[in-house]
Amino acid sequence: MAKIDPAAYMSSQREKFQVRTAVPMDAERILSFTRQIFVEAPYLLTTPDEFHTTYEEEREQLEQSLKEEAYLCLLAEYKGEMIGLLDFQNGNRRRTRHHGTFGMSVGKEFRNKGVGRALLTSLLQWVDEHPFIEKVSLEVFEENESAVALYEKFHFQTEGRHLKAVKTEENIYHHLLTMAYFKRSD
Repeated sequence: MAKIDPAAYMSSQREKFQVRTAVPMDAERILSFTRQIFVEAPYLLTTPDEFHTTYEEEREQLEQSLKEEAYLCLLAEYKGEMIGLLDFQNGNRRRTRHHGTFGMSVGKEFRNKGVGRALLTSLLQWVDEHPFIEKVSLEVFEENESAVALYEKFHFQTEGRHLKAVKTEENIYHHLLTMAYFKRSD
């Protein structure tokens, strides 16, 4: 089962918040949070009109994540409000099982306050407990400098730069970076 023990963290404003495993009862909250993120976050691939996940689909995915050994969904909460989400999944074949990817979003009012750092800390602690996972990857908009800096602090390396990988409705191109964290072997 892919889950973590709930962990308490302190924001840069000295406010306590929690990171925990998402459970099926969180499906509606996650959908609501995700819809809001698609509206307010500038660095996402999915647009609001492209997001069609239903409550039943989200709940089923969360139920499945609790049964899988390497699919993890984490959420951050502040005073009962969902403020961040991280979704990790590794390869489902023997030859790619050692490698997983994740996406992470933080609510607008909580960005650059330590929530992303806490979600990433919780993920990498969980990865350390799973010896078969050796590599964790993500894609990030190159101009999302605060996110890139966060990943670099956690020893993620840039593996590639994808030129003009994203094109907005305004015909503006954005480059994506592929970054990876390699677990140290003792």
